[in-house]
Amino acid sequence: MRLSSQFESYCFLENVREKWKKGRKKYHLLNKIYRALLEEENLNKDTQLIRSDYVLDRLRRKRMLLVLDNVDDQEQLDFLIDRHLFGPGSRIIITTRDVQLLNNLADNTYKVEGLNFDEALELFHFHASKRSSLTRDPCTNLSRRAVNCAAGNPLALKVLGSHFGNKNKEKWERATAAIEGICLDVSDIRELHLSPFVFEKMDNLRLLKIFYSKVTKKRKVCFDEDLQTLPDNLKYLHWEEYPLKSLPTNFTAENLVELCMPHSQLEKLWSGVQCLENLKKIDLSYSKRLIEIPDLSRARKLETIYLEECESLCQVPTYFENLDQLITLFLVGCSSLSEFPQVPKNLRCLVLCRTAITRVPPSIECLSYLEILCLRYCTRLESLPNISTPKRLKAIELEGTVFEKDLPPWIDDVMQQHQDTALQEYFNPFRREWEANNFSSLQSSIESERTFSCFLGKAHIMVYWDNFGRGHEFGLDS
Repeated sequence: MRLSSQFESYCFLENVREKWKKGRKKYHLLNKIYRALLEEENLNKDTQLIRSDYVLDRLRRKRMLLVLDNVDDQEQLDFLIDRHLFGPGSRIIITTRDVQLLNNLADNTYKVEGLNFDEALELFHFHASKRSSLTRDPCTNLSRRAVNCAAGNPLALKVLGSHFGNKNKEKWERATAAIEGICLDVSDIRELHLSPFVFEKMDNLRLLKIFYSKVTKKRKVCFDEDLQTLPDNLKYLHWEEYPLKSLPTNFTAENLVELCMPHSQLEKLWSGVQCLENLKKIDLSYSKRLIEIPDLSRARKLETIYLEECESLCQVPTYFENLDQLITLFLVGCSSLSEFPQVPKNLRCLVLCRTAITRVPPSIECLSYLEILCLRYCTRLESLPNISTPKRLKAIELEGTVFEKDLPPWIDDVMQQHQDTALQEYFNPFRREWEANNFSSLQSSIESERTFSCFLGKAHIMVYWDNFGRGHEFGLDS
């Protein structure tokens, strides 16, 4: 340890969490600390000895360094640390994934960033090359794919390197092909450079989720070239801040159930017509460069479309009126949208706040299932049509929208209803369900199969292998 030379004695207690869980006696860990700090290897833990004035005096006179690695419980800190036993200038360093444990205890806290690509590749290569010469060339595509998956997590790199190190190239390829799900939180990663072919061999990948659990100012995932492939078996694609202008040209989206790519750099998803018979939800919110919506005319099961703050989007395709299952359309903040969209008769919620629409057509009367109509801050909207009250309309929002003419009678009819309650009843459960993204059901099904699954998170890897180690599991709890 580089710091150890600055102290009279030191103790490094590795992986406290695992040792604590494995049933090691608490006094065994405490004994190890005192043996190291007192520099007496033959010392046995004896309460009376440790509490003797002689021992306490020796400890208090020494400048000591104690490092407790991977602490996860307050009980561990309470039992292993007695700050009164440390002499002037001593230091205690605690590593933990739960920063709350350090409240009211630590003088300073530091956040450890993930490794950059070169550092991660070196660490992976170190653990892999112990067992095999397969990865001694650090530029191999296989090594790079594994490092990309680990996303700078040292423990993940150690596990993957150690496991792959005793596999030949064919088994590496099989393992890659077996992955069914990836969940990756990139909040704490400095930068992640992905190969254009990172998903090339993942033919069975059904779930891909790249997300930010914390607000960050910098986009973390980047490509040096356009992404070349995405698996055609994908059912759930959730990629926040997707950095490219479009999806790969050869991607077939016929198996997609949910497509969620908020805050992306997308200008368009793809060209031409895709068979989207399974697609139910699409979210491209805050994709400020999005200029066109792909042809969704074959997405006959589509229920929800989120296009909030897509400020470059100028029009909604006319075929939207043929999406019979569509019940919710969010176009909030689509400031370039000037025409009222053509929508299906079964639509229940239409949100057009802060758009540039100038008129609401009389045909809105035919939307017999419409319950919520939001027109807040539509500053260019001149008037509303004089029609009969839509049968099921429960709430209309007009805050910030000023009309030159008097409002038609049907607006008063709706306003007299309990529209605040209607809005709350509609939006709250919908928002909760959408924010959950419905990924949990697929994740549970994949985990229950216990074969060929890989979920990568901030500090979390679960890998289930078959054929070459059936039922063997690596778990790194977050």
